[in-house]
Amino acid sequence: MLQQEVLIGERIELRPPEEQWLDDLWAAVESSRAELGQFLDWVPLITSRSAVADNLAIAIDNFVQDKNERRYFIYCQNTQQFLGLIGLHIRDPSVPFYEIGYWLITSAYGRGFMTEAVNLLSDYALQHRQAKRVEIRTAASNASSIRVAERCGYEQEALLKNHRRLPNGQLDHTVIFCRYGE
Repeated sequence: MLQQEVLIGERIELRPPEEQWLDDLWAAVESSRAELGQFLDWVPLITSRSAVADNLAIAIDNFVQDKNERRYFIYCQNTQQFLGLIGLHIRDPSVPFYEIGYWLITSAYGRGFMTEAVNLLSDYALQHRQAKRVEIRTAASNASSIRVAERCGYEQEALLKNHRRLPNGQLDHTVIFCRYGE
């Protein structure tokens, strides 16, 4: 593991993607499929361990090449349990402008892990990558994600009405939250 790339919080670690965590990732998707599938359109596409392996290989390459997305595995420091993923999507390096996306295993909901992860990655983007804009986009019906953005000091910048279809086909709005760098 690239130790300098690990982001350490009070209770969690954000670790760069590595092949050794393939089974943790596959088990997490399987155990939380119903909940993740409410808002994430990629969930139905991940139907096998090999599909997860292919996606993980792309994540590793992106991280090493510093392109598209820097995806981190969220682990609990005390238990070493895999909790979910968080990614820093590189939207426009010339600004620099990033977007954060995330998901958590169902059993870790409501314990503040994602709030800590978003704060940790936001601070990294703003302080170490000199981000001028960090954005979180979420479905308006995703109350948990909205609460995370608000707890992390993001301000609502826009509401895009009738902007997305949820995986179940229902029309929804998109809420855009932002934090800004200097």
